[in-house]
Amino acid sequence: MKYNLSLRFRITLTFFLFGTMLMVAVATGVHYAIEGIETRVIQENLEKELQNFKQHYKNNPDQPLPHSASMTAYLIEASEESRLPEYVRDLKPGTHEIKQNDKYLQIIVGISFYSESVKFSELNC
Repeated sequence: MKYNLSLRFRITLTFFLFGTMLMVAVATGVHYAIEGIETRVIQENLEKELQNFKQHYKNNPDQPLPHSASMTAYLIEASEESRLPEYVRDLKPGTHEIKQNDKYLQIIVGISFYSESVKFSELNC
């Protein structure tokens, strides 16, 4: 059984399929671009917060740690790592993205300017 489709139908179908594929490709590209930009902006903000805290802490060791609804900071000696949440303890210095309790966390871990034994980490929940 042979189907005889009109030229008009075939052209319309081709344009529809091409448009759909193009739309999916653009949407996918935009999604990944936004994800990359979001991650980079959060990491840059965490790095600035860490540098700002280090500068203030150097001038005043009684400087309180940053704490807000979206950020928690820890300043500990290496021997006190048990005070950190379990998912942060083994992270190396640098920025990390982890999934914890169905939420993605951006974390920065830094070493203190006074001693290699101090670990500072910020969590963006």
